[in-house]
Amino acid sequence: MTNENTALVPVEKAVKAFLPSLQGNEMQRAVTLVNKGFDPGFHLVIYQNRVMVTIDGHQWWLRRLYPGARIISKPVPGPEREAYGVGEDEIGVIASIYLPGIAEPVVTGFGRASKDSQRPVSRGSAVEANHPYRMAEKRAEAQAIRKIAPIGIMVTTPEEAQDNIVEGEAHEIPAREDEQRRPLA
Repeated sequence: MTNENTALVPVEKAVKAFLPSLQGNEMQRAVTLVNKGFDPGFHLVIYQNRVMVTIDGHQWWLRRLYPGARIISKPVPGPEREAYGVGEDEIGVIASIYLPGIAEPVVTGFGRASKDSQRPVSRGSAVEANHPYRMAEKRAEAQAIRKIAPIGIMVTTPEEAQDNIVEGEAHEIPAREDEQRRPLA
């Protein structure tokens, strides 16, 4: 007689060891992320019954795709606070991602947190209440990283996948000359 876990492939066993409550699509999502190289004990977390990538996982993914990438975070300057919707009792941070050989930031992200420990932007966030600047900074970094290095996985049930199948032949469409990518100077 075989145990249910012995029938699992090694990746699924590792995911089950770190994230034991996962089932169905979320288990499939976690396995897909681990197959991409994410560490289930360090880069993944369960939040509201969903597998999520931690900020450390996003930073690892960025550096895997773009070695040498730098992230620089700065507070939102006074004149821009209104444009970003940063209130008087909030801290706003802009994170910029720079790639090697490019002087200007490639992408930016925005994050905010409340200065008032009694009224955090995220209800009940002890980290935000005690370290509002750091929380705003992490939110900005995560947004910027998701823009430049999306993880891009979608897990569907077999029924959903069947509904999305389109019959026919696939043909490559060549890019027009003006749409072809040119190397950066």
